[in-house]
Amino acid sequence: MNLKFIVSFQLLFLAMMGLNMLGLEIPILTQVIAVIYLLFIPGNIILEVLKLHKLGSLEKLLYSVGLSIAFLMFIGAFTNSVYQLFSLSNPISSMPLIFTISISVIILCILSYKRNKDFSELNSFSITGELSFLRERPLAMILCFLPILTVLGTYLMNFYNNNILLMILLLILSMMPILVVFDRIPKKMYAISLFVISISLLYHKSLISMYLLGADIHIEYYFSNLVNENSFWNPIHPYLDNAMLSVVMLPPVLSKICNISLIWVFKLVVPLIFSLVPLGLYGVFQKQVDEKIAFLSSFFFISVFTFYSLYQIRQKIAELFFVLIMLVMINKRMGKGKRSVLFVIFGFSLAVSHYGLSYIYMFLLIFTLLMGYSVTKVSTIIGLSRLNFSGILGNIASFLKSSRNTAVTLSDSLIYVIFSLSWYVYVSSSRTFNVIVNIGNQIISSVVTEFLNPRYVQGLDILIAGTQSPLHEALKYLHLISILFIVVGFLTFILRYKSFKISKEFGIFSLLSFAICLAGVTVPHFSSQLRTERLYHITLLLLAPYCIVGGITIFHGFRKAFRIRGKSESVRGSIKILSIFLCMFLLFNSGFVFEIADDVPISISLNNSIDFPRFNNKEVYGAEWLAEMNTGSNIYADHNGKYLLYQFDFENVKVFWGETEDIAPSAYIYFRSLNVRGTIRKSEQESQNINLNNSTFFTRNIIMTDKIYDNGDAQIYR
Repeated sequence: MNLKFIVSFQLLFLAMMGLNMLGLEIPILTQVIAVIYLLFIPGNIILEVLKLHKLGSLEKLLYSVGLSIAFLMFIGAFTNSVYQLFSLSNPISSMPLIFTISISVIILCILSYKRNKDFSELNSFSITGELSFLRERPLAMILCFLPILTVLGTYLMNFYNNNILLMILLLILSMMPILVVFDRIPKKMYAISLFVISISLLYHKSLISMYLLGADIHIEYYFSNLVNENSFWNPIHPYLDNAMLSVVMLPPVLSKICNISLIWVFKLVVPLIFSLVPLGLYGVFQKQVDEKIAFLSSFFFISVFTFYSLYQIRQKIAELFFVLIMLVMINKRMGKGKRSVLFVIFGFSLAVSHYGLSYIYMFLLIFTLLMGYSVTKVSTIIGLSRLNFSGILGNIASFLKSSRNTAVTLSDSLIYVIFSLSWYVYVSSSRTFNVIVNIGNQIISSVVTEFLNPRYVQGLDILIAGTQSPLHEALKYLHLISILFIVVGFLTFILRYKSFKISKEFGIFSLLSFAICLAGVTVPHFSSQLRTERLYHITLLLLAPYCIVGGITIFHGFRKAFRIRGKSESVRGSIKILSIFLCMFLLFNSGFVFEIADDVPISISLNNSIDFPRFNNKEVYGAEWLAEMNTGSNIYADHNGKYLLYQFDFENVKVFWGETEDIAPSAYIYFRSLNVRGTIRKSEQESQNINLNNSTFFTRNIIMTDKIYDNGDAQIYR
């Protein structure tokens, strides 16, 4: 982007903000321009300041968005801290934010001009290049229509309980790997295809209901809304979410400036940002394997249900920064100084976005350095003692020795570790730092006594747990087969690493991610904080290509064993079989198969009978009424109803079960529609529902309270 365009867009943005303040807002257009400005302009001008001109379109797009998000989070924190020193009590409001961001962008423009002098010669986004996929008109039209089909499908499901359009959408999306493998989609359209698949899957889940979905997202909303309503952030609150700028700064800034409801920032803008993660992965993977395998690897990552069922916005933002770090790490054409600057920016942004992924990244950095510096001494000791490892161990040692000099430097790693630990110690009363210390103590104290005990090893418990039907058993085995593919693919890489073009950094991080994944199913309490499915999802950021490589290796082995054609034809045939596997994998994971077979449903997007933290208008109205009435008393709700109340009162919400005998005096009791219809979950340990009137909770509590609110779908007792 040249200077004239940036200045013009800056003026357009300010004009739109001025009209908005005068009460002359142009609906939708104002929001679109503001979102584009905030997510692209700051990051793009930072790239120009850094003289990063020789970037591909995909890399420049991803870096621009990542740097813009980092800019918004840290400029928001800066505004919050500095402006209060000048007695401005509401720094996180429209005027201070617009002023600060605009001045900062103008300063960056001046710096960029001084560093580059002639903007017209700068490498920038080419509109013709970016939209070149439109030349493939029939396919481009289909791809552009899929997100529209998603919106129409969720509308039909929300208001008419009809899932036909979403079923058609999932069927089309599942065919994408087959179309790619059979060369019906050209390589130049792989990236846009992945974006369409990811945004469609994300929106097909996030746009269900007019309100927030999921568990932790309601807690995130509470802290984000606290900043939004008070127009300032108090970093002292001793809660995990309050330490994450991805929660307390990014959504309020977007909401204030773009004039978008905070709920719709969560439901629309954050999924749009998260949809860039598969694009980033494709950019990373295509430098490790060929384009077709890179596409299939990214598609596999997208197909695992955790991707589009991830409701935590802090993890979504953090994953984008993690992928950007990987992109920087494997970029051999970037100068060392510029690489270090991006490392620091993206690393700091990761640290203030999600503590879990931040600690995992810290682990990867530390062990990469330790292995790099120790492998030479270890190999020397082995040589002196005339010991020799062969096979897998020997190849791992050989690979580590050849990978000692990586882009991971001691100085960059130390800067990241010091910043992260300092942030976690001094923000939110050290709550974030204490969490990881407590988990570490749990692991160390129980690693011997509870090793491989399913009661304490959540990953192992999931693997050996029973299923509800034969089709659900088939889904479980599809996941086990994909894990087998990853193991085989990883072993194939270790045994033949010299024949792969996988970079040193990616290979070492993959090795450590494989170890993390293994620990999740063997080490007690290891995945207790993130949960196993989310931990697995994170490791797939690095392990996804090994699934495709392993699948090809296995299918190629079968075809070779049965002497089916030549080697090259066998490999092509193996990829085709794998594409069919991925098609079925998405259809099972998305819940499509269970709706067709009328089996136990798993997708809230396709079936509204599933008990899930999903709420209707009347339930929300009841919670809002209760929030206005309550002045600090305890509020009791059931296992899912509590999440809705977390939006309004995070500290006083308690949970009732069918076996609950006593509640605190003068407490409120909130019933959502499931409870109003006479259903309650038996206990925290047992998931079956029982009749409310026959429960201990009803006979010991409800019959002795008064109903003070009833709108048909929500009731409140006291």
